[in-house]
Amino acid sequence: MTNRESQQFYSYSTKSSIKAKIGYRMCLSSVPSYVYATVKATESSLPHTFNVTVLDVKESYFEVELKRTDISEGWNMFVTVDWFFYIGNAVVYGNNVIWITDLFNSKSMNYTTAKTDCKDKGGKLVEIVDKPMYDVVYNYVRSNFVFGTKGAASFYLGSTYDPEADNVTQSNGEPGYNGNWNPGKWPVNDSGRQNLAVRVAFDLSLTNNGMRNVKPTNLRRSAIQICCMEIPAVITEIGIPNKLL
Repeated sequence: MTNRESQQFYSYSTKSSIKAKIGYRMCLSSVPSYVYATVKATESSLPHTFNVTVLDVKESYFEVELKRTDISEGWNMFVTVDWFFYIGNAVVYGNNVIWITDLFNSKSMNYTTAKTDCKDKGGKLVEIVDKPMYDVVYNYVRSNFVFGTKGAASFYLGSTYDPEADNVTQSNGEPGYNGNWNPGKWPVNDSGRQNLAVRVAFDLSLTNNGMRNVKPTNLRRSAIQICCMEIPAVITEIGIPNKLL
């Protein structure tokens, strides 16, 4: 479960920092795993800037310390707090929270349906930037997805592959990870196969796993959705079992 909220409230302090409790404005079944928050002056013409430190996370609220950074003085005004939280078993890499949307079930899907599903959940398809990130995401899937009787599962990436140039490009235009290709056939030199999927084998001795370039309409029969959400690097972690950092 992911959620973004924004709230305005009146704030007053005679010092350059104060503590405040922010309610989620919704009922939660458990304590959020991650919370990130920012604060700004509601009136955009004001010069006030703030650092926000998440001090504690509860089921109904989180506590923060607001510290003014433009000058070392207090304030008397309305502020706007924007926050993001995630509940579940996720992994953090850089400024991305990455999660499997369903830990127990795989299904037939293609790139388009996987992309839409992640967007509906407030995120986007994960994009792998380098070998360390590939290892983190791959091992996260192996450690957390319940394969059951299935020996492997696949997930789509948000990056694209150019077969002629043999390069991977992220959606922001930066280079993506171009390695750990599924041995033998891949990458396929076909201009229509510009989307990327990763096949994860539960048995480490199997070699039929890794990156594949695929067509957007190709169905992966045992596919899982892995979504990510970009957040600034400062984040609070609360009690995620089996987390990989």
